[in-house]
Amino acid sequence: MNELNENEPPDHNNERARPEVSVNDEVFELNDQTPTGEQILAAARLRPPADYALIRWPERAPTNEVALDDVIELPRRAPIAAFFAMKADGVRYFTLDEERYAWAGRLDVETVRRIGRVDDGMALWLELTDEDDRLLAPGEVIDLDDRGVERLY
Repeated sequence: MNELNENEPPDHNNERARPEVSVNDEVFELNDQTPTGEQILAAARLRPPADYALIRWPERAPTNEVALDDVIELPRRAPIAAFFAMKADGVRYFTLDEERYAWAGRLDVETVRRIGRVDDGMALWLELTDEDDRLLAPGEVIDLDDRGVERLY
């Protein structure tokens, strides 16, 4: 049994006093442990919220869209929930190794590597139906506005 030292605060396993989120790599405090997508955008000072797409980037899963009225249960302990927000009129989808990712706006190879946690030493390929699959080059942009879902591997 451990002795309690009244001069030290109790250990709450790194529990944060106020909930926090990371939006576009910047940390913001919230007043609510279960904010809506709109509250997350407001905390990040992105207004009007209807002009923005909010994308959640889970620690070990693909990205997914967060609607303005979706309620997010934030972790009480590390890690901080991560999101991307960008001005966009909609969210598009692509697959990476058969997992579906949500994204809005410009999608380049470096972004795919980051959100898909793809090592720089691995090749990224775009699956094509009427021709041979294509190796993607650094800096190349993947057009998500085309019909269908872009398939990467």
